[in-house]
Amino acid sequence: MQPKISIVIPVYNVGQYLCQCLDSIITQTIQDYEVILVDDGSTDESPSICDKYAEKNKRFTVIHQKNEGSAKARNTGLDKATGEYIAFIDSDDWINEDHLQNLQKRAEETEADIVISSYYFFDGKQDTYVINKASKLDSRTIIMETLNGLLHAGLWNKLFRRGFLVKKEIRFPEHGYYEDMFVFISSLMNTNKIAFSSTATYHYRVNPTSQTFSHDLNKRLSSYDEMIENFELLEKKYHLSQDQEILNALYREINANRQNLFISFRKDAKKLSEHFKKHPIPLVLRDTSPLWGGVFYFACKYGIGWPYIFYGFRGKISRVIHHYTCI
Repeated sequence: MQPKISIVIPVYNVGQYLCQCLDSIITQTIQDYEVILVDDGSTDESPSICDKYAEKNKRFTVIHQKNEGSAKARNTGLDKATGEYIAFIDSDDWINEDHLQNLQKRAEETEADIVISSYYFFDGKQDTYVINKASKLDSRTIIMETLNGLLHAGLWNKLFRRGFLVKKEIRFPEHGYYEDMFVFISSLMNTNKIAFSSTATYHYRVNPTSQTFSHDLNKRLSSYDEMIENFELLEKKYHLSQDQEILNALYREINANRQNLFISFRKDAKKLSEHFKKHPIPLVLRDTSPLWGGVFYFACKYGIGWPYIFYGFRGKISRVIHHYTCI
């Protein structure tokens, strides 16, 4: 019998968090679901944990494959899924017992292709409620506000109608970095049926061991290149550059990543600057302060790392400068 919801979970070396994730699924208030665990060549205890849960619970299926990245692992899960809806859960996160019920209820009462919900941000010490609500519930607004950093592109706080994904041939790209953004924008470009739920039932954990926080400069630059290639593929498919505001938002997102690299690798500013020349993207920054926007514009353009020492203090410094220039 076809389950209502297929949960796709890519798994890679998350043994310390995986049981919490899977236990939170088992306790769901609805039981009409299947769980597809895709072990992406893990080298820790994750494969055996997946197998143990599958042995004890018939709703769980495990697929072991060689390490090819989370994007291909998720495509493997999509190929196996049979449910009416698809939910993506990251293996180091966890959900409340009514997570699936709330998303399913909202999807059915609105007949939406995509349901977006609020969530909890867990920094290792405490949960913070994030409303994650767009100013308008239309595709263009959501794309703009996601690219401008106002909404999270992660797929884990969303529910998708599987028939919609299949019909529109929406799949994860070959390059894994920014695959969530790629699929989310692709989905938004293909539908006007979007719903929102302010109920937060998903707990997103900041994992300091993830590729996003890697201290390996070459890995981070490789991820940056993958992000550019995925955005170029989006442009080729959906011609985003025809809308100047979306194009500028796209530039802001790319440059936000450039700035994050400057912050993390200030001593390698020249190398970063040379690498960025491979992808000549206009400098359109998010910083709304004329002073700091100008400082970081020139720092990013000319490969100067030291101004980013003050990046974390820009708000406080700007307020002090504003105070003394106004008295």
